[in-house]
Amino acid sequence: MERTSTRACWVDGPSRSVSPFPLSPAFWIPEHVRVCAVPTGAILLDLRNDRYFGVGFEESLGLQMLVHGWPRQTDDSRAQHPPTEKSCESAETLLKNGLLAETAPTAIVRTQPTIAEPTTAVGIDAADASRIRVRDLFRFASACVSAAWMLHSHSLEWCVKRVSARRADRNAIRDSVELSRASEIVGIFRTLRPFVFPARNKCLFHSLALVNFLARYEVFPTWVIGVEASPWSAHSWVQEGAAVFDCTPERVLFYTPILTV
Repeated sequence: MERTSTRACWVDGPSRSVSPFPLSPAFWIPEHVRVCAVPTGAILLDLRNDRYFGVGFEESLGLQMLVHGWPRQTDDSRAQHPPTEKSCESAETLLKNGLLAETAPTAIVRTQPTIAEPTTAVGIDAADASRIRVRDLFRFASACVSAAWMLHSHSLEWCVKRVSARRADRNAIRDSVELSRASEIVGIFRTLRPFVFPARNKCLFHSLALVNFLARYEVFPTWVIGVEASPWSAHSWVQEGAAVFDCTPERVLFYTPILTV
């Protein structure tokens, strides 16, 4: 993603030895952190400081017994993987960086969020310019200005809470998204977007602006951030069910969701 303040670093832990932690969960995942398992280990997203961390596969296996709610690296939920010294070192490093906590959060933190496998695209065709009304122009401008203000003036944590609260306020309306209507609205967005910003390398701003734009029509799909470990990359998009908005399924298929709002 293009957000320049986001950085990725792989946690190997300090070289010095540490005392082993108890072989039972002793840590929690804070509310501002999201975690997902990937083939090479696990990736953490720190929403408060807009940065990513990575943990290797063996360390992640051990963290399953040290951290409440840590995502499983294997399909066997009964498998036990006692933490190694390196797992304990990683836990200490994550704790020092504010990515783990010694007390339970006030709200349940969702790890390894799941979404339907994308199979269809919505709104990839531009709308007929003659059907775009003045109010559509104002709504588009407002959505873009709002997204820019949110990302430049606030943390990603604040943005997520803002979008989540807006959806909660409109929960009765959001229960079902009519894809045909959503396609028309996304088509308007797609028609106007090239006049304001390029889609390339702007995935976070693009997806948030699109979510804001759709909200002005009382349409509330899911905002997604996904990651890929090898090679490292992160991407943000909008999806409802198996339909992705303003891109093709192939564009997002290989990303593992780490955040859904």
